[in-house]
Amino acid sequence: MKKNISSLDLPTLEALSEPALHTVIIFDELGIIKATNTSIQHDFGYTPEELTGHSISCLIPSDHNDNHASSLKRHKFRGHYPFLSEMQYIDAELMGKRKNGSTFPMHLHLTELCTVGTKTFVGICHDISEQRRHSARLAQLATYDNLTGCFNRHQLINILDNALIHCKNTNEHLAVLFIDLDKFKQINDNYGHTVGDKVLIQVVNRFRKILRSSDSLGRIGGDEFIALIMSSNEQTLTAIPNRLIQSLEAPFTINALPLQVSASIGISLYPQHGETSDDLVSAADIAMYQVKSRNYLHYCLFSKDMRTQSEQAFQLATRLREALRNDKFELHYQLQFDLNNCTPSGLEALIRWRDEEKNLILPSDFLPLAQKYGLIPEITRWVLRRACQDNAHLIEHGILNVPIGVNISAASFCNYDFVRIVTTICEDTKLPLSRLEIEITEDVAMHNLDLVTQHSIALRENGISLAMDDFGTGHSSLSRLRNLRFHKLKIDRSFIKELSENLADQEIVRAILGVARALDIQVVAEGIETEDQIKWLRDKGCAYGQGFWFARPMPLAELTQWLTGNRGACSASTLGQTKTGL
Repeated sequence: MKKNISSLDLPTLEALSEPALHTVIIFDELGIIKATNTSIQHDFGYTPEELTGHSISCLIPSDHNDNHASSLKRHKFRGHYPFLSEMQYIDAELMGKRKNGSTFPMHLHLTELCTVGTKTFVGICHDISEQRRHSARLAQLATYDNLTGCFNRHQLINILDNALIHCKNTNEHLAVLFIDLDKFKQINDNYGHTVGDKVLIQVVNRFRKILRSSDSLGRIGGDEFIALIMSSNEQTLTAIPNRLIQSLEAPFTINALPLQVSASIGISLYPQHGETSDDLVSAADIAMYQVKSRNYLHYCLFSKDMRTQSEQAFQLATRLREALRNDKFELHYQLQFDLNNCTPSGLEALIRWRDEEKNLILPSDFLPLAQKYGLIPEITRWVLRRACQDNAHLIEHGILNVPIGVNISAASFCNYDFVRIVTTICEDTKLPLSRLEIEITEDVAMHNLDLVTQHSIALRENGISLAMDDFGTGHSSLSRLRNLRFHKLKIDRSFIKELSENLADQEIVRAILGVARALDIQVVAEGIETEDQIKWLRDKGCAYGQGFWFARPMPLAELTQWLTGNRGACSASTLGQTKTGL
């Protein structure tokens, strides 16, 4: 403390001695500084000697004097005007000015000392810049998405709630756009989350160029956004989604990589589709899933029928869970044949669902729903175990000894424990590893390339075959086909259906057979239904096939009976006759 403090009375010394860590300023009723502690040099840049005898107004920004005056009983910190009156203490957040002219927010606690014949004031203040920055950061996190700068879900719903009140009072219209990015997960899986984050930032930048200042954009999940469009013109409400879709057509360049994403957008309108935030967001979400289920759409306007369908889908999902718990699924098996001698060369396991009314529900009717509700991994484990059990039974009883193919989704194949799960199931069911074949589609091969490659190598090292299903319908490449070391390609039935007459299909199949020969990969043609198809395929070097011409999918008991009854009967001369007993 400065030595001139000793001339002050005892109460002043006592007040000054306590808050040593903060700046302490003692001044009289005219605002003249009598003493300070040494902490003032840290906060304000002045030494105590420089301030003693000067007006306290030198510590206050000139453009903040009015604010200070208002905070401090509307008395000014300048000149020789009376400084304070009829006051015990003040707590306030004010602006301070340093010696170099820079300003900072500070907290001030001001107390009047009761002395004889004069008024003395003690101000205790400290810099709250860091506290302000922390508060601003918390406010930012509470309002905005940390990555993209969009509103977060909570804030966007608040904005929607307020917008609905405004619309009710002004009869304006409003659209809720539920936006889900397509193909984004593949970017994350193949290139990592850092690249994925950069794509999200660029997506938002493009969206902002389309949206108007009156619109709001929020990120509500990993690759999900909601846009709120305010307009009295319904054409505007439905035109903006198309422009958002178009904004994603050009590829994103990240680390010199051209990356492509698209979007599925569901649209709900106020007041047609709901009058609350929950109703409108739910309606837009339902419409978005309609887009997902129809590959030819990019955006879709909600209708009441969709909600009915969504409720039915939810009920079906509940029944699916019950079916899993109560073992209501069953497997049917379709044989694959050597086209040269018509002997069985493999099996494919196909799941069916027997509902409460004993109706057989095909996978196309329930697997997309199972995917939506996260049931695929559990269903996959069930299929793997049952298929391995049944094939082990066929082999043990000398009925059939061929590999059994099981279709695996991207979510299951990209599970880090997938290979361990498969080998454990084979061990538990006593199925030789060489008698299991894992089938994946081209789209699965596009996910997390490093992990997919790692799993394909591990499967091959364990003696498990890997087949690419529905080849020619997805997004693959020859290098990926080579690197993943597939044992078998299955030509999609869409190329076989009109093979005898369609020259384009013939050229495609020829090309696939040529690629397979070059890579030493077996080929199975799916969907064979005529003898002409068999002859054409066999002449062009396709060795294997499956389809209704040979045998329809059958449950295990029926398959066993079929194999026993047709043992030795399936020859080139009887080709096609065996199907009559199905």
